[in-house]
Amino acid sequence: MNLRLFVAFLALLVCALMVFGCDDFFVDDSDLVSISVSPASDTIEVAETQPFTATGTLAGGGTRDVTDTATWTSSNTAIATINTAGVAVGVSPGSTNITASQGGVSATVGLTVDQPALSSISITPTNPTPLDASNPTQQFTADGTFSDSSTRNITNAVTWNSSNTNVATISSSGLATRVAAGTTNITATLGSVTSNSVALTVN
Repeated sequence: MNLRLFVAFLALLVCALMVFGCDDFFVDDSDLVSISVSPASDTIEVAETQPFTATGTLAGGGTRDVTDTATWTSSNTAIATINTAGVAVGVSPGSTNITASQGGVSATVGLTVDQPALSSISITPTNPTPLDASNPTQQFTADGTFSDSSTRNITNAVTWNSSNTNVATISSSGLATRVAAGTTNITATLGSVTSNSVALTVN
């Protein structure tokens, strides 16, 4: 009898989770009636990042965080770009609109990218130690020089590139990883500005 009661309890628990619990994790697009984005407006500098969040209002009156499931777009990617997680990066001075959309509903907010403009990018080290089995990775950093002569670390704002990913790949945070013997060139780009090129040898 105790076993039957336990099984019955588990069955009721599963049913309750299906009816009430799963809605906390999954949003049916047909239930969305509106989306709001925050912050409602913001100003950032070139190479600075700004995370946005999207909240969906459901037909039943509840709300859900849809930041990770919404589609994010910037109306002017020459001013700012935005990734799938809702994190925008200032590219050049100006204004753009950031939009989150899902299930046929959307919301748009303004984003201003302020001066100073990015003048150049320098990546280091410029003469990295060759990678091998005992030293398979190399961390690169990017520093930006701006139109007011100020400098700032922009490692996480730039787009990193390896000219030969069969030799070494490089992550969005500037970490190069050995793949096979050869030489590749590492660069970093933000908007129309590209860094110096650094040769990376893999043994």
